Amino acid sequence: MKPANLILLLFAGTLVTTSPVTAVAADPAFQVSAGQRQLFLDDVGIERMDNIARTVHSPDRHADNPLLSPDTPWERGCQVYGTAYYDETARHFKLWYLTGPKDRGLKPLKLDDCERAPHTTMAAYAESTDGVHWGKPKLGLFPYDGDRQNNLPGIGRFNCEGISVLHDPRDPDPNRRWKCVYWDHGSGGWEVRDGRPFCKAGLKDGWYVAFSADGIRWKPYDGNPVIEKYCDTNQNVVYDPKLKKYVGFSRFGFGRRLARSESTDFLHWSEPTLVLECDAADGPGTRIYGAGVDIYEGVYLAMIWIYREGGDGKIDTQLATSRDGVHWTRVGQRETWLKLGDDDSWEGGMVRSVERIIRRGDQLYI
Repeated sequence: MKPANLILLLFAGTLVTTSPVTAVAADPAFQVSAGQRQLFLDDVGIERMDNIARTVHSPDRHADNPLLSPDTPWERGCQVYGTAYYDETARHFKLWYLTGPKDRGLKPLKLDDCERAPHTTMAAYAESTDGVHWGKPKLGLFPYDGDRQNNLPGIGRFNCEGISVLHDPRDPDPNRRWKCVYWDHGSGGWEVRDGRPFCKAGLKDGWYVAFSADGIRWKPYDGNPVIEKYCDTNQNVVYDPKLKKYVGFSRFGFGRRLARSESTDFLHWSEPTLVLECDAADGPGTRIYGAGVDIYEGVYLAMIWIYREGGDGKIDTQLATSRDGVHWTRVGQRETWLKLGDDDSWEGGMVRSVERIIRRGDQLYI
């Protein structure tokens, strides 16, 4: 099984209805906002259904995939624990992803006064005018082995894992109009065990936030970590205009499940609560490894990564939806939405999504 370490772009498909299902009652509190499409991902707002049921249709792969591959000494892979975004002002796509040193052995990486583990995970940045052809600009920020001519913005002091970037133009402070969350760990240093490097837990491990004026140059919050929980997967943050709050999703110490926290100021976050997990209908050992979460057409949509513990270790992707970010519905009959490629292909082991659903014309880019 080849490693799933390359970026995939998808033009999203649609959901249609066929076959019989039981009628359901409409929610009397349901209201349709003017100009907002109704996706029919769940039964909310439907008075009755006769002889129809949902069918999940897979999105189409781009013909030129993979579109972004590791081709530098600091990229052992291009990992989708990140965020894709289309910047209307700059008129190009932006992508924040994870990577790490290639073929480094046990040689540590030094940044200022901090020695990072040889296998440290780092945030990287790429951009594109069309979402298909990507470039890795030399940012001049992070001194990888003393050389700053790379596409590493330097987010995270110890070992950045999972980064979620949110553009927030309504913030009155121009230096805070780009926000991000990430899990930083390894503040206890690192050690070699059985010939392999491992990050050691420390008091500064946890969920971090940072701010930027341009999405490139970041300043971490002095009070980090804002949530002292174990979050070793991708991170997600959205702004919910109905709640007027920022909402974050990660593991937050609940294991391979999805938990939620919220904040009014991006600095002080509520105690995380569990909101979505697999159950008996998924089969024994099935877990949610992670998810890409966004708010699209007024509803939460999670692209959940399905992992079958004790099986072949492969991961594919299903859909779940929510009206409030707390109560979730699995879309359709839990059909696989993003399927694996052939066993011997570059996408034969895992297929996962970054967060954000990008609308361009009449297509959705994922």
